Order: sequence, then C-alpha cells, then structure tokens
Amino acid sequence: MRKNLITAVFLALLLSACGDNEKTPNGQQAQAQDGVPSVEIKEINGKQAVFLDGKIIKASEFRDKYCLGKSGNETCNKVVFVAQMDSTTSGGAMPRNW
Repeated sequence: MRKNLITAVFLALLLSACGDNEKTPNGQQAQAQDGVPSVEIKEINGKQAVFLDGKIIKASEFRDKYCLGKSGNETCNKVVFVAQMDSTTSGGAMPRNW
C-alpha cells in the first residue's frame, strides 16, 4: 500500500512538470507568471544551445533580456547554467602562468 502511494505521488510530480512548454494560439511559447518564456535546451555539436520559439538564442542574451532580478526562476537558472558552461568550455588555451 505504501509503495503504491509513493509511486502515485512520484507520477503526479512528473506529470505536473509536463505543462512547462505550452504554446499560445499563435504558436509562440507561453510565458510564465513572472514574464520569463519557456525555452528548450538541446545539445548541438557537443554544446548546449537555448531555443526560444524554435530559434537559437544566446544564453547570455536570454539571461540579460528576461532574467535580471529573477534569481529564483527555474528557466533562468537553467539558462544561466548553460551560459556558465559555454564560458568555461570555450576550448581556448589556459592563461599564462595559471
């Protein structure tokens, strides 16, 4: 009985996360309550890319446009993580005397 209850709660949590990528009648991404649109994050050529309305947008550009002052927003946290990963995996050489 207890296993079934835990399983039901787990499934309910998984299903509640599915409504994140809803689209408006004109086909654009629905906006969250705080004005931050939903995005898709996909891997392209070994790097993560942020897609807004089906188009690639730089993570830093999205962060600057939608995420200023919204540190608790889940979408912003994901995009900031992608921006940080992009800046740390530039593929360049280490600075001299590092």
